[in-house]
Amino acid sequence: MTSEDTASRRVKFYGLGDYGTYFQVERAAEILEHYDATRTSYSVSEIIELYNAQFFAQNNLFPPSYTKAQCDGFKAQLPEARKTIAKFFNAINEANVADVVVDVDFDYHTDLLDLLAQYKVFDRCSATTILPALEATHIGVGEMLASKRVVQSYAEELRGRLLAEPRHAEHLIRKYLEKDARRLIHLPASFTSADARTLLDQYLDDDDANPNFVELIATAPTTKVTGIDAKLKLKAKRKHDAWTKDFFKNNTGIESGCEVSISDTQAEPVEASLDGLVAKYSYSRRWLEDNLDYPTILNNFLYLFEFADRHMLLALPSYYAELGVFERFLKTTGKDAYPVGAAFQVKEQSSFLQTVMYDRFLKTNDIELESVIEWFFADYLKEEFGAEKLRFVPSSKMSSYLERVRHLFSEMESVVKQFSLYVENGELDNDLLAITSEQVRYKDIPSLLVGKYVYANDDQDIRKILHLLFSDQSGLTYIREDLQAHDAARLLIKNQVAYDDFADHQKRSVEYLVDLVGR
Repeated sequence: MTSEDTASRRVKFYGLGDYGTYFQVERAAEILEHYDATRTSYSVSEIIELYNAQFFAQNNLFPPSYTKAQCDGFKAQLPEARKTIAKFFNAINEANVADVVVDVDFDYHTDLLDLLAQYKVFDRCSATTILPALEATHIGVGEMLASKRVVQSYAEELRGRLLAEPRHAEHLIRKYLEKDARRLIHLPASFTSADARTLLDQYLDDDDANPNFVELIATAPTTKVTGIDAKLKLKAKRKHDAWTKDFFKNNTGIESGCEVSISDTQAEPVEASLDGLVAKYSYSRRWLEDNLDYPTILNNFLYLFEFADRHMLLALPSYYAELGVFERFLKTTGKDAYPVGAAFQVKEQSSFLQTVMYDRFLKTNDIELESVIEWFFADYLKEEFGAEKLRFVPSSKMSSYLERVRHLFSEMESVVKQFSLYVENGELDNDLLAITSEQVRYKDIPSLLVGKYVYANDDQDIRKILHLLFSDQSGLTYIREDLQAHDAARLLIKNQVAYDDFADHQKRSVEYLVDLVGR
């Protein structure tokens, strides 16, 4: 923003947590300095600017050059300023509202609606008068829906406006489906789930429908309140797939993916490389053939395919620290969507291909992967940990893939229930297992270890620690060309890093972390 743009914009109080507020302290003081309680003629934008300026004085935000006497003088003017504001809005009625609210600055739209509600203008003016007046000053349906009082006062009229344009379905999507939507959306009480479905259906027929919002509909849960059912989801999926296919007809995009292979000449058990954004994994056939015992087969998923790290923490989930800056802030994400990015997609593709490759390789050696898992439960757990009666039943070799998948999901749920009962009772009682009907909730699975799981809360220090140590956006990931890493934790673990290696602007963050250790 240029200095000219800044100067031409009116004062706006964004709140104490927004830097935009503090940049306007000087200008807000000028508004209060020139305030004249005897003046009788104001435009609506001038009144709203005065309304914003008084919040600066109310919160003791004055230029540093001002004396205490000057600050106290400005605060003493606030009651008169509020009277001026109240007098202006109390004078608005059916006859003059269209002329009064004309040409309000965009930044003041929310303030205007709040003040009209505060001074009961909506009680004095009909929908046929005030809604066109608001629309004439470029206040759209979305901004009206953000005002609870507007929606309550003109429910039926706003319902009609919502249904009149397919693009208004985006307000429903922001309310029900989009994560971190910019504003709250209130819907008229008369707006039904059938209305919602009709509007969303029309939106999917619109050639200008936003592909991101179409994808949110396709991946949304089916609920009555949103009007989204299986048919609507399928229609959205087909539309999004068609859009994607058409898009890449004329846009090459960036090649990404994963390749997995077995080498007859390779000496190392595994060699990994990155060709652009394509991850490549090559495995030694000789090494795989020399290690076909059941314990090593399972260990290969840990040490060869790296499904878990050395602390036995699963490496496959999508971790927030792995999301890029664009994936965190510019991607349209659903409220119930699993947050994924490019890093997760590589892990998902590679783990799938590694499993398929290994399963086929083992079958060429007359070994069924499910038989290895059965051995783990029947023999290994009993011999190594004394955990008896835990079992896994492999699927039939003659079953179709669909039948095997269904069976495996059932066995997964059974394994979790068995383990939960074993932890709670010290043994597995199969009769108790047979009558246990509670749905499995993975986050509630107990552990034999005390304090095994640690979850971060919203404490400011914890959030800052996680950002500094594990985010690729941390200021501690790069020291010089030969001393850098994806995150600060890896940088510090894999290298001998001295305090003086950090630049001066990084040392403050390092000192912050050191101070926390000493607490």
